[in-house]
Amino acid sequence: MKTLSGITFIVGIVVPALSAFVLSAVYATGFFHAQETSLMYFTELVENTRFLKSLGYTFLLATAVVVSSTFTALKIAQLLNRRMEIPSWFLLPFAIPPVVAAFFGFHLFSGVGLLSRIAHALGLISTPVDFPALVNDPFGIGTFASHFMLCMPFFLVYFIYLRNQPLLEQLEDTARALGASQKQVWHHIARPTLLHKSTPLLLVFFVFVLGTYEIPLLLGSQSVRAVVPVIVDQIKGYNLKAIPTGYAMALAYSVIIMLVAAVLSKKMNRQHGA
Repeated sequence: MKTLSGITFIVGIVVPALSAFVLSAVYATGFFHAQETSLMYFTELVENTRFLKSLGYTFLLATAVVVSSTFTALKIAQLLNRRMEIPSWFLLPFAIPPVVAAFFGFHLFSGVGLLSRIAHALGLISTPVDFPALVNDPFGIGTFASHFMLCMPFFLVYFIYLRNQPLLEQLEDTARALGASQKQVWHHIARPTLLHKSTPLLLVFFVFVLGTYEIPLLLGSQSVRAVVPVIVDQIKGYNLKAIPTGYAMALAYSVIIMLVAAVLSKKMNRQHGA
């Protein structure tokens, strides 16, 4: 069984990933379109302000989404009964793919969307068009909110699941029996345990937000865009000279994400070992 799982992992994940890396490296070095290979397109990325700004914006967006989703889910989990059953409608966001979330966010946050019409019906604005720009705005509010709606429910369900585990319940009951208040139990036992157990999940969602395409494409800012839409534009655009740069961006971005994930994972493992 382990052998079959290993083969499936290699064939389904390792081989496609390595193939993508090799293909990106081949195109980025000019193997197919130049007489000799060169690392020129990689070195140009250091001075490519568009790529660097997109890189910083994407990492800032992913950090804001994961931190805010975690904080909100922890607060809600603190208020809820620890032995509550998870309602089925809590699981609805898990069935929404990013492309559907992107269109939902557009119809929710745009100037003619649901929120603008509700604000107009309540008399808060004179016309729906007067609603603040949350789609394609320079601050990426619509992009952030759409990612938040995808991540926060997942974190909340996972925190509720962890709080229902017998070991955590026993630790909390023991602390109360020793005279700890509910606030002390939460701050010193429940919250640290939830964060400790969920750090791999938080890392996975951090990488997920870094790699999303549909939501920042439809809702994101047009001045500073997320990295993945920029890469796709470079590769699939009509400017053939920009294709190697796009592949260089893709390869460099993949390496950066893997390095960040490896560093964070190693740090988490040290904390868990401690």
